[in-house]
Amino acid sequence: MSFLIEKYAFRDGICAAVNADATHVDVSGPCYSCGEKQAVRAKIEDLARFRNGEFAQDCFPYLPAADREFLISGICGKCWERLFAENEEETYADD
Repeated sequence: MSFLIEKYAFRDGICAAVNADATHVDVSGPCYSCGEKQAVRAKIEDLARFRNGEFAQDCFPYLPAADREFLISGICGKCWERLFAENEEETYADD
């Protein structure tokens, strides 16, 4: 792989991918922020597309945004909200 930042779902020794059935795989590993184990079920063919550089939102439109983010960065949904909540609360003055 020649990614500048390797996607979390494909880091050896961190994530485990277990075949759930003939078409799906469970990708699991700890959240980088809180350490809580996370698991995401995705289609094997979509994981291959993701590994080859396609955007997560295009590969996994059926997954919630939090699950897609976990596959990308290893940050769970709760931690993502906690880390970036202050940015969402910003208000801008009306001109």
